[in-house]
Amino acid sequence: MNELRQRAIRLLARREHGRAELARKLAAHGTEEEIARVLADLESQGLLSDGRAVSAYVRGHGARFGAARLR
Repeated sequence: MNELRQRAIRLLARREHGRAELARKLAAHGTEEEIARVLADLESQGLLSDGRAVSAYVRGHGARFGAARLR
């Protein structure tokens, strides 16, 4: 499970991820229960946040797509 946590942290170090996206990327590397525990731990430590992931996406794509399309 420590390896799974390290993999998740490496992904989060590159950019923000939502919970579902990170779970999908980790699916091949652990069981559903292990992934759920790692994600819950990361959320409780403030390392994983759906809100931050959405904000980062909007900031990164806002100029290209425009406000109306992002809504």
